[in-house]
Amino acid sequence: MNRKTLIWFLLILIFASALRFYNPIFRSLWGDETHSFYLAQEVSSDPIGLATLNLIKDSHLPVYFILLSAWTKLFGVGEYILRLLSILIGLSSIIAFFFFARKIFDDKTALVSMLLLAISPLALMHSQEIRMYGLLLLLSILSSFYFWNLVSGKRNLLVSTAYFVASFLLVMTHIYGSLIIAAQFIYLVFSLWQEKKTSTFLHILTLQILVGALALPAYIAMLFVNFSAVISGTSDMAFSVFPWYLKLPLVFFVLSLGETVAPWNLMIVLPAAIVFGFLFLWNLKRLPDKRIVYLLILCLFPILFSVLFLAPTMPKFLIITLPFYLLLIGYSIVRVKKVSLRCGVILVIILLQAYSIHNYFNLVSYHNSNQIEPWRDVATSIKEQYRKGDSILSSNHFVVYRLLNYYLNITGHVNAPIFDLEEVKINLADEKPERIWFVTNIHDDRAFPPGYIDRIKAALEENYTLKNEQKYIPYEETLVSKLPIKRHQPGSYRVRVRLYKKIR
Repeated sequence: MNRKTLIWFLLILIFASALRFYNPIFRSLWGDETHSFYLAQEVSSDPIGLATLNLIKDSHLPVYFILLSAWTKLFGVGEYILRLLSILIGLSSIIAFFFFARKIFDDKTALVSMLLLAISPLALMHSQEIRMYGLLLLLSILSSFYFWNLVSGKRNLLVSTAYFVASFLLVMTHIYGSLIIAAQFIYLVFSLWQEKKTSTFLHILTLQILVGALALPAYIAMLFVNFSAVISGTSDMAFSVFPWYLKLPLVFFVLSLGETVAPWNLMIVLPAAIVFGFLFLWNLKRLPDKRIVYLLILCLFPILFSVLFLAPTMPKFLIITLPFYLLLIGYSIVRVKKVSLRCGVILVIILLQAYSIHNYFNLVSYHNSNQIEPWRDVATSIKEQYRKGDSILSSNHFVVYRLLNYYLNITGHVNAPIFDLEEVKINLADEKPERIWFVTNIHDDRAFPPGYIDRIKAALEENYTLKNEQKYIPYEETLVSKLPIKRHQPGSYRVRVRLYKKIR
């Protein structure tokens, strides 16, 4: 790496670090993040085999949660600490991506592509979120980097071991990681057909078979428990209801602009479609180039297979394809001959990404409205008014109970008794506290039978009077309410907190 390349590399890395370290706790933890935390705690407290089995039953693979468990043991469980792990993984992805792009193309393409990943709204979001997707991105880069080394003829023990380890960790982080290995296999067959290197083919195939053999028990167990959700789309995800021909452009939309731009915002979407679409399709002119073939397979196979055959696919699952998509974009940018035009294209992309990043940090136009629920504010409000002897009744266990317990008891040290309507139940006939906080979530309308929450409120009001009520985020203010799919009732709120006082 020459001096000029090194300077640009460091400048981009500093800029990427500034974005990712900028107020990583600007929004509260949300349901899936707390789920990650509790699963990691389960890994810490249970024998590793039992914890892994429980993870698989919950449709999760263990690598990220083992890592998060070790991280919390070393550094604690505060919000910033939990998100710091994802930040470091995200920055590692940017560094690894530079060397991957440099290996396939050249320094200039590597720097431009590195910049694209640094400002990618999708990569940024998952660099600040306590989920496995940032690690999935990193491992997809590492596995594909070492695969390219092997298929290019650099076969030695170190590279083979690195490929095996990265690939095994990839497929044991998320089930969609296996699509990258499948895409690599497709390219391996293509390479055998083109170059007739049988020994290289057999060497890499052996490594892939070993990876598959080690991962197979976990995959069989997961599919046995969750086969219908994985294949038939019974999972409760809004994206799963769209037909494949709408899913396909939506995936590229998210890869280009992230998950904080409304699809109907044509002032942003149309320029993005033109710029990203042209730069991506321009690579088809270079299809005899085996590097382009490799990247196109890594990008397109997981996307096409997912939208056609895996109904519950969410765009974030396909973060595995993001680096290859951006590298194709970066390569096309570098091939633009006029420097002024090339700089103009980069500027347009930066402005489009900046809009999405602005929305991200301002909690605007989130595709997943669960991510903007202000649970830290909810817990703070309760904590400020909490009296000794109060009981807190949450509706569902997975979201409300866990988030309140995290903010009030685990990090807030209130030691408040928290109950819910599913697992940690309160018997109001025996326990009659002076005051009860009743906290509900918008998903209760689907988590419980119709009218169930109203019946609980009616039961409370037999012995208690409503003292005050706080409402957070009207449903009509969220992006999902603008879709033709009406997931919740008009007039509902993401979160409601009711304080009841005992009637004397």
